[in-house]
Amino acid sequence: MELLKDKQLLPCPLHLVDDVVIPFDESMRAAALVVLRRLRDSGRAADIILDKKKLQQAFSYADRIGAKRALLLAPDEWSRGEVRVKMLREGAGKESNDRGQAVLLSELFAH
Repeated sequence: MELLKDKQLLPCPLHLVDDVVIPFDESMRAAALVVLRRLRDSGRAADIILDKKKLQQAFSYADRIGAKRALLLAPDEWSRGEVRVKMLREGAGKESNDRGQAVLLSELFAH
């Protein structure tokens, strides 16, 4: 699979997704839906993972569908007005243990 990817022989995803919103747990679902709506209202193609998945599985899904960013909503960061943003298409954050960089919500929606 990696060889096909390196040689750019894999088909392009049919639908490009800008962002995948990942609630850390059930308590973050409502907040995740708010973030999803704001992303879509700002013109971004966004998806959300509502199934209970391990973080690595969620990040793998986001990468597999061609998302540019994965946004992790966790209780501690949310209480500070932040989300964790993992860039998937710029070579950054490819390590499996990388949970992304904390970004203020005001900065996330400023663009």
